[in-house]
Amino acid sequence: AVRWGLVFAATLAIAPLLLARFGWSWSPRAFGSSWVPGALAVGFGVTVVLGSTVWANPAEIDGAAGQVRDDLLEVERWARSETAADANFLLPLDSFGFGWRVFSERASVGKPREWLHYGFLYSRDQSVLEEGTRRANMFGIDVDAWLTEHPELRSGPRLVRELDDRFGAMTDAEVVAVAEELGADYIVFDDTARRGSPCFDVLFSTANFWVAGMQDECRSLR
Repeated sequence: AVRWGLVFAATLAIAPLLLARFGWSWSPRAFGSSWVPGALAVGFGVTVVLGSTVWANPAEIDGAAGQVRDDLLEVERWARSETAADANFLLPLDSFGFGWRVFSERASVGKPREWLHYGFLYSRDQSVLEEGTRRANMFGIDVDAWLTEHPELRSGPRLVRELDDRFGAMTDAEVVAVAEELGADYIVFDDTARRGSPCFDVLFSTANFWVAGMQDECRSLR
């Protein structure tokens, strides 16, 4: 529906130009104004660009990405209604899921893009930089050495993926240790996480996420 709406809008934008070109304009005075064809052309160009983006990336509007977004909203609603107001969550480390605090009304320990990428590029706050590097060290990454090895631009997503991969490779006890170090009360895992030890108690789940509480038995395994 979105795609065909964009096609329809593009057709409306270009139709008057075509009509005027072949002498079929219903408003000669209007199309005699020099700015009208230009404005319509610009509008048509913007519509085509936006429409091609939507057409080429349907998952951004519906499909799989839309389902993941809906599932995360379900988790956020659950957190808002079923956990204490001061509860803190460790979320999946990938780049998806910004807006958690707005919809859940609960804290999170932050995403790597917040405490590394945004911290380095925007805040330039030394305490933020130090905390970001400390957290990366918890996953076995020396940020200075990593950036020296990967000096290319736009390497941030690659660093996030590496952090996420390292988190996925941790044992359950190591995950609990990280969560406790970061002050998390609950952990939100994505559906690919296979955690079957006594470390975790599944409190809520959707097709794409599940929320775990941490058990004392797992803390004793460290």
